[in-house]
Amino acid sequence: GDLDTAARLISDAQDRSRSLSRESLELFFLQAARRGRGELAKPILEEAQRAGVLISERIVNSVHRAC
Repeated sequence: GDLDTAARLISDAQDRSRSLSRESLELFFLQAARRGRGELAKPILEEAQRAGVLISERIVNSVHRAC
């Protein structure tokens, strides 16, 4: 669905070292957590954190709970 497409687009951008806004990433993470798709969001979250993107602790916890 749309969440899977968003995950692919974000991953492609990360693979090409393109930055996405923190707000866009957080919106994706929130939607993934709400839909119980933490397994989809977790690798993207980890990559964003490795790249130095500061994601709110509340959102990080939401993703982890959704896994």
